[in-house]
Amino acid sequence: MTIADGMVALHSTDPVTVYLSVLARMANPALAAVEKALYDDRTLLRHHAMRRTLWVAGRIYRVTVLATGQRPSLRRLWRWVRAS
Repeated sequence: MTIADGMVALHSTDPVTVYLSVLARMANPALAAVEKALYDDRTLLRHHAMRRTLWVAGRIYRVTVLATGQRPSLRRLWRWVRAS
C-alpha cells in the first residue's frame, strides 16, 4: 500500500478515521484491502500514542516512528532493520 508511504503517516484520533483517510485516497476503495494491510499482511505499522491517538505508517518508516523521543542503541536499530 503506497498511500501511507507517500504521506509518511496517517493521523487518527479515532480508529475509524484511519479507514476513512485511506479509503478517501484509494483509486478503488476497498475496506478489505485496508484491513488486510493493517492486520493480515502487517504492511502498515500502527502506533498508539497518548490520548487514543493512532498513527499509521508504512513499514519503511518503522525505525523513525519507533525511535521518536528516545536515543536508540545500535543493537535496537539493528533489530528494527532486520525486522523490516
